[in-house]
Amino acid sequence: MATSKKQIRKPTKLWTTQDIKQLKQMTRSYAGMSQGASAVVTDGVRRLLGREATSFDQVAKDYAHFFTVDGPRATLTAYR
Repeated sequence: MATSKKQIRKPTKLWTTQDIKQLKQMTRSYAGMSQGASAVVTDGVRRLLGREATSFDQVAKDYAHFFTVDGPRATLTAYR
């Protein structure tokens, strides 16, 4: 099946200098975060809630049923 030239779309906008600068900044930010640059731990949760924050591992265990093959919608219907 041949594709006509009318079906092929060209980009309507090229990347601007500003787009390239933002992409570079985002890449640097991600690189820093992946190396722990944003790994700041505060006591904000403890001060606000009066208890320690729940660990990621515990949240993952508690809510694993929301991330099943059937998805959260199938799980939520069980609670109706």
